[in-house]
Amino acid sequence: MSTPGRAPLRAFARRRAPRCPLAVPVRMTVLRSGAAYSIPGRSVDLGEGGIAVVLAGEVRVSDVVGVEFLLPDLGLGLQTKAVVRHYSPMRCGVEFKELTRHQQAVIREWARQKLQTKPQSATATSPAAGQPAGSKPSPSPYLADGARLRRILWLAVGALALTGLLVWWRWQSGWREIERRIPQPVGAIADKPSPVAASSAAENLFFSLQPSQKMDS
Repeated sequence: MSTPGRAPLRAFARRRAPRCPLAVPVRMTVLRSGAAYSIPGRSVDLGEGGIAVVLAGEVRVSDVVGVEFLLPDLGLGLQTKAVVRHYSPMRCGVEFKELTRHQQAVIREWARQKLQTKPQSATATSPAAGQPAGSKPSPSPYLADGARLRRILWLAVGALALTGLLVWWRWQSGWREIERRIPQPVGAIADKPSPVAASSAAENLFFSLQPSQKMDS
């Protein structure tokens, strides 16, 4: 006797086709009392035999549903009927029932590309991949981006400092020009003569008075 909400044992048998991770929006349509209800969700993985989805609603095992989703790598939308083989509050697994040959070929090609990409990405991330023995590893792109960002910041700081210096110089020049153009007030008190100038004036006065004194004598 099977437990409600759980898949039969045959649903856990080895899949005929491999599954590959896929995270795209999915819309599942289910019939309830003769009315169609659309339940949104997001896919977890996909294979030629079916798809696993996280749903925002409830379905029952053995429900016949409609499934719609998009393969972003191929730019192709797929729409087909399926049967719910497994359901839990966190995950729902359905088996495709009416895939056309074209849809099967598209999913097969997509899965093949995904399976080929995995070993290549793992080899590319290996530190010794594509490098001779004893050679230094190439610098990380993140380090290069950090150095470029620091260089840009220093250039920005230098430009701001130069701009501030130019503004200060123009302000000083304008202030001096304003002071030069301001006229002196009328009746301004002149500076007191220096002691040297006063003594020279006294001597000139003394010598100018000498002839008149002689004439009087």
